[in-house]
Amino acid sequence: MRILVTLGQGYGNVIMATPLLRALSEMNHEVDALCESHWADTWQLLAGSSWLHEVVGKRTQLSLDIQNYDAVVRTVWHSQPFGWEHEIFPERLNLRLHHEATVNLTAAQALGYTGDLPEPFVATTLVKKRATERTTIALADPAPISPFWRRKRYPHFAETAARLLAAGYEVVLLGKDNDAALWDTYPAAVRRFCPADIRAAVKQLQQVDAFLGPDCGLAHIAGALGLPTYTIFGPTSEIKNRPLGKRVQILADTIACRPCQMTPRWEACEAFRCLSELTPKAVADTVIALLQKRTKNAERKGTPNA
Repeated sequence: MRILVTLGQGYGNVIMATPLLRALSEMNHEVDALCESHWADTWQLLAGSSWLHEVVGKRTQLSLDIQNYDAVVRTVWHSQPFGWEHEIFPERLNLRLHHEATVNLTAAQALGYTGDLPEPFVATTLVKKRATERTTIALADPAPISPFWRRKRYPHFAETAARLLAAGYEVVLLGKDNDAALWDTYPAAVRRFCPADIRAAVKQLQQVDAFLGPDCGLAHIAGALGLPTYTIFGPTSEIKNRPLGKRVQILADTIACRPCQMTPRWEACEAFRCLSELTPKAVADTVIALLQKRTKNAERKGTPNA
């Protein structure tokens, strides 16, 4: 079958749809991906995959008319019907209880897929890692794309970065040009990098040793790359949004009211104590301890620290 999979929303949502794309490919379908995202460059996350036939960022760029597909498979955040009889939708599972990738996979299961959730994917290129004697941590402190998502931003990243620097780590801030307006409070020793597009951001992540950030697209990319990924969750839900990958660690306060995403508390809360009360000392100490443990385990096994 030739199948078109439609993807939407942000970078993280696209990464969380890649297990679905892999599953369809494993079933020997010819798969095209349509990325109609918040960001025009999202398609770059998939470009170059050997198991995708075509990846485009706009519906008008598709080489074939929609009627030439055997099926159109929809994802959680790109489910507006085309009005075509051969559309396959994911099950309407409660995202408070299920991971987004698991819900997306139900569309492949409707076509007969019976395997486990495949690994996430992000397109990479060969890069030469920057030579440094210190462990380098990429830190994302993104500007919210709307007031609705402002509550996801961790307010103590600048002090956290200072603590990581004091412990001997190198810290590089990674984000878009509009994020840089938030970076004036950071120590001068923190390197800044504003990539031209998401492909350049991926290259930068390939050159660091670990990632620290909030629930955001770069966290999902870092997890898919296999980086040690330390993701701070506040009001949003790690049940739904946890970055995929084998080296992902969630940092979150134990306050009883979190997560409030997809509940009435989300709109009612104005304090966001789940983030404001998560201290930079606690975050930095946890990241340092986990990185030191990883280094000791790697030395004991005689493998590179990763």
